[in-house]
Amino acid sequence: MSVEITGDIPVPPEPSKRGRSTKDKGVGLDTQGQKPPPIKSHLKVIEEMQAEAAPAADPINRTAKPAPAADPYDPDRYTESVDFTKLAGTKPLISQLPVSRPAPDDYIRTHPDIVFSNVPLCAPSGEKGQLYLMDSSNEELLADMLKYTRNYFLFYTVTAENKLFLWPIVGPHPDSGKWHQSPQTAAIAAERARTEWVQVSHMEGLGYVAEGPRTHGKTITKVPAFADFARRRILELAFRSFTIKDYDHPYVRRCLFMSAGVVQDGE
Repeated sequence: MSVEITGDIPVPPEPSKRGRSTKDKGVGLDTQGQKPPPIKSHLKVIEEMQAEAAPAADPINRTAKPAPAADPYDPDRYTESVDFTKLAGTKPLISQLPVSRPAPDDYIRTHPDIVFSNVPLCAPSGEKGQLYLMDSSNEELLADMLKYTRNYFLFYTVTAENKLFLWPIVGPHPDSGKWHQSPQTAAIAAERARTEWVQVSHMEGLGYVAEGPRTHGKTITKVPAFADFARRRILELAFRSFTIKDYDHPYVRRCLFMSAGVVQDGE
């Protein structure tokens, strides 16, 4: 900040020479015996006037306490209003499609047009019914794993609660072409579910039985809510994490006795 100086610059008066004793001459003392203040230079006077005109700096409050740290458990920090009613009508994201039989207490419908046939699947023991898709493009691997692989039908299915899944049903024997009772009755029930809501349960000696709901004369208006997926997308969602593509798969190595240290390559 600059200060404009106008007029003459005041200069302190010279000390009076009267009243000095002979012995005080040359010492520069006033009549009271005190040494007069030194004469200030023009630059010094300007600096002092600028300092007086400048705003005083804010003093540091060294006694102030620091602000308290934010409380991570303060509920007021987590009270932003959200309108969850806007979520109504939105469809959930489907990242995986289960491959399983229908529960006996679920009413189901199978898609009238989407069914996959002759799908090579294998079911490793100890994995709670999990099915793996064999990569049919690897003919050598498929031939070596033929003993552990069966061809399945896969029915695209939905429950009355809009849960989607693929219903696997073992096909007829590849050599004789004959069906076993359980998969044959399951296929009949899946065929019926194409046009009506049914519950499917397994009965000893009868196989799978499909029963319609007791409507008491009322008409069922529930429409099956199938997601509009392409056929390839359905298979991808079902087997993306459960596809056997080569001999490095743990189940293949177990079945073909290829565990480390068991079989050595010939020279």
